[in-house]
Amino acid sequence: SALHCAGLMHLDIKPDNFLIHYDGMGNCNPSTISMFDIDTFYFFEQTIPKGLGTPAYRAPELSSGRADNQSDIYSIGALLLSAIVGKDDFAKCVERRYERGFVDNTLRHTSLIQELTYGNSSTVISRISDILRKCLARNKKERYTGCSRLKADIDKVLKMLVESEKALEVNTSGLRQVIGKTMPDEEIIKRFKELGGKYITIGSDAHRWGDVGAGIEDGMRVLLKCGFTHFTVYEKRKPKLLPIL
Repeated sequence: SALHCAGLMHLDIKPDNFLIHYDGMGNCNPSTISMFDIDTFYFFEQTIPKGLGTPAYRAPELSSGRADNQSDIYSIGALLLSAIVGKDDFAKCVERRYERGFVDNTLRHTSLIQELTYGNSSTVISRISDILRKCLARNKKERYTGCSRLKADIDKVLKMLVESEKALEVNTSGLRQVIGKTMPDEEIIKRFKELGGKYITIGSDAHRWGDVGAGIEDGMRVLLKCGFTHFTVYEKRKPKLLPIL
């Protein structure tokens, strides 16, 4: 949004063009993540070379040398889709993203979405699909006109979780992996809290016995930093708040 307000476009937004700083322990501070490849910035009025960008993330109009801020929004949508469905499924989505119902069906079978939307799947998946469709619309008239509108719709999804009294699950496995942070990260956890989120669970997502409970203490510190004083456990499918000590 700040880039576009300055009259600039990136036109090659993709996972490879983000820089992440790691400390000596291999941990990542989310605040250090920055966009790379800034030599590709273009002004709105500037002539754009045909075929600029990376095919899987490139807006259709770039093939003919036309671009504006909505071209970056298309790439952001592709970036979001790749983050949600994973590398392998994203490759399939790139080929078939315009087929009716294909993205929706892929989302429904993605473990991240299934965990996030348990008990409220159809409504939340529908909203997420709408966001992706509005980012990835081939016709620019159907695409988001600005990043602020995109962010507002993402907020609506978080509000749905809040209003339905769903818990946001914080997974600490990222703390022991390359990304070095919880999933979701602090920014989303804080936003969930700002929107009135009350219930938040935490787990280590262990697939080996040695990882059981790993990162829970660090994860609790993240919750405290984001404004939560309690975490949630479920007994007979009912939420129970426990203080973070």
